Amino acid sequence: MGKGNENARLALEVFTGAIRKFIGQFLVELNGADAIIFAGGIGENNPELRADICANLDFCGLELDAEANRAARAKEAVISSPRSKIEVRVIPTNEEIIIARNAWQKLSANQ
Repeated sequence: MGKGNENARLALEVFTGAIRKFIGQFLVELNGADAIIFAGGIGENNPELRADICANLDFCGLELDAEANRAARAKEAVISSPRSKIEVRVIPTNEEIIIARNAWQKLSANQ
């Protein structure tokens, strides 16, 4: 992680660690994975965070393409190498439209 505020750095380390624990749990429960998807603002726009999350997952065949990861910002992209057993993708999302659609469905159902 980069330099900066110590509390912010610590928060990112905790956040990254929690995500890595979830990935590890799912890899065990599912006996592997076909893909890992990064979405939402932080997943779409933070290549350093994606790299930190995917670090040391080579034991399960995950290989990140560092250049593709750096280039993928707010656009759909495959950021794993062609040799990777687990495909890693960035898929942009629009959380606001999903919330609006869900609200509209709830409001329409009550009429």
